[in-house]
Amino acid sequence: MSPYTLVSRYGVSSSLIDRLRHDRPITTVTLNDLCRLLHCKVSDVLCYIDDEEQ
Repeated sequence: MSPYTLVSRYGVSSSLIDRLRHDRPITTVTLNDLCRLLHCKVSDVLCYIDDEEQ
């Protein structure tokens, strides 16, 4: 699903799209909403990377 579709059809804010594009933090509520819209699991869109390993 494109960012345009998320904004125009589902009302996702452009500021959220910007946060996602720039790897900025989002809330668990937002993550839940995205999974609901995309019909996926959290593990499909989220990956933990340890800061110490970078």
